[in-house]
Amino acid sequence: MYESCRIGCAPERTAPDSPSGKTVRDSYGKDKTIMITNAKTGLRNEVLPFGRDNKENGFYKITYSYDMFHPHPEQREVDWKYFKELEKEILRKNDLHKEPIVVWSDGTIIDGQHRWIFAKKHNVGLFYIIDDSFTLEDARRRSQLNKQWTSRDHIHSLSSKGIDDYQKLEKVLAEFPFITISCALQLAGTGVSGINNKRYVSLRSGELRLPRLDKLVSIANAALAIKPFVKHYNQRNVLYALNKALSVDEYDHQRFIRKLSYQSEKFVRCVTVDETLSLMEKIYNFGESASKRLRITKV
Repeated sequence: MYESCRIGCAPERTAPDSPSGKTVRDSYGKDKTIMITNAKTGLRNEVLPFGRDNKENGFYKITYSYDMFHPHPEQREVDWKYFKELEKEILRKNDLHKEPIVVWSDGTIIDGQHRWIFAKKHNVGLFYIIDDSFTLEDARRRSQLNKQWTSRDHIHSLSSKGIDDYQKLEKVLAEFPFITISCALQLAGTGVSGINNKRYVSLRSGELRLPRLDKLVSIANAALAIKPFVKHYNQRNVLYALNKALSVDEYDHQRFIRKLSYQSEKFVRCVTVDETLSLMEKIYNFGESASKRLRITKV
């Protein structure tokens, strides 16, 4: 059930959560409001003339039929930590009405999925504006004023859009959660360290290409293989050192694991990648004759 409210109109509806269940009727001018109280939660919905902010359609709507909406498939995932903070703020200020969610005419939520979840959870009226011209990019720009989209949000959104590299990257990050996004981009991409401005723009626009994703998976599996012997198996320096070691054709990771199994105390944390790689080389070559020793530090 919903009501459409135009500036200067007198909306009418039965408040399902009010004690009496009587029809609520109010008239207001430009500066007046309607107050609707949820008897279960004590939350009040202060209805304002949002039509001034939606000049094209000239009206906003209120509904308790939450299931008529669904998030955009390319929208970022729900951030439950952020939702808890938003929930506390709305409950404290009782201001859900001040920012209606934006939807398309087919019910797709373009902006406001966290507010939609709040309304469902607390059984309060959900304010919304229908605007088919509002895009996901518009929502991203608006969100930068509130909760900024993270790199993971962009990856999920573009993965949902069907971009192959982003789908693979999201799957790898889910399978190996100990790998950070910046580390994954370096190991799977061009080798440039971190997420610099150029790379972030490429990531956000969907243009980033990761030709070494298979190598990233190999590195992640190699790190998991040494986990029983090395507590810091997921350290950035270890991952980068494994990347270099696996680039040596003669390197045998199973041989390294066998040597590591009785020398694990030697694999200490190092400050640099080169120090880590040098340590790996010493463990790898332990007990071997000079002819069988392998150099992996000059990769």
